[in-house]
Amino acid sequence: MTCTRCHGLMIERPCWERDSRQVSHEWPKGLYMWVCMNCGNRLDRTIAINQAQQAAESTYLKHARIWTECKRKLALLEVG
Repeated sequence: MTCTRCHGLMIERPCWERDSRQVSHEWPKGLYMWVCMNCGNRLDRTIAINQAQQAAESTYLKHARIWTECKRKLALLEVG
């Protein structure tokens, strides 16, 4: 797996430093996370889900802003 931050090598490691109550209980195997060997970036299932939700929200807001701008320009064309 490649790191999204530095494009370095990510390996799967046991997650000993996290409290078990913070980790999703839906993991198919123990407490593991991906760790980048270069920059130390960490990724587990919870982080990946949160990042995907943030990306979806920002995409939605961007499309809403573009649509509002298009409607404004169409309104100007109709008036002029």
